[in-house]
Amino acid sequence: YFIHGGGYTGLTWALVAQELKAGHRVLCLDLRGHGQSRAQDESDFSNATLVSDVAAVWRAVHGAQAPATVLVGHSLGGAVATRCAAAGGIP
Repeated sequence: YFIHGGGYTGLTWALVAQELKAGHRVLCLDLRGHGQSRAQDESDFSNATLVSDVAAVWRAVHGAQAPATVLVGHSLGGAVATRCAAAGGIP
């Protein structure tokens, strides 16, 4: 589960995803207001909101199944990944 830095998109991880996809499920999302994503409130880019968004996408992808997940983030994405893991949003 790859989370990009501020001002970037999930495409930041395209080369890494290409290498890993044969043996792993890879997800590279766009944070709200980045890339192809949109937000109801374009003024709210708080850590709490971004963490909530990332956890919500993870739940939408995995449903009731809770596979062990590796979070990887760059810059802002690293902060979001750390907070998401600490909050228990992603196992």
